[in-house]
Amino acid sequence: MSGEHLIHVTQNTTPEKHGIFQLYGEKTPKYWKWTTLDDNSRSEVAELVDVCWLDIKGIIDIKKLLIKTNYVVFLVFKLKEDSYGLKKANSSVRFLNGKTEGESTVFIDKKKVPGERGRFPQPRTHGWMEIKLGEFFNNLGEDGDVEFRLFETEN
Repeated sequence: MSGEHLIHVTQNTTPEKHGIFQLYGEKTPKYWKWTTLDDNSRSEVAELVDVCWLDIKGIIDIKKLLIKTNYVVFLVFKLKEDSYGLKKANSSVRFLNGKTEGESTVFIDKKKVPGERGRFPQPRTHGWMEIKLGEFFNNLGEDGDVEFRLFETEN
């Protein structure tokens, strides 16, 4: 296993780069809006405005990744002070040929309570949080594309 490799997926990421991702209703302003960060980086981020269910999906072409390497997929996010509603969701990372690498519950806006099972956010700098969605191992780059997903459809 080699060191850490970062794949930055943005709105403009194309299949010719490493992968693509999709936000359910991303073109509908009442659900999402694209905005730039206030940190002079000019990075563009998707801001969730309001949805009754959430589905964030991405696909990674593993043929373009290093072989014999374990990859971890994280969601990096920041909650606004007036955020509400989304407490937990499901996450999965799987090869599109059907081989599931793992599915779990992730908690978005909650601190860990003793006995509760699932993944919880970890702090990053400047108020950002990260949560592990899952991981996969790219053996020889022959297992097909990898899909990562965060979804919540019950509330």
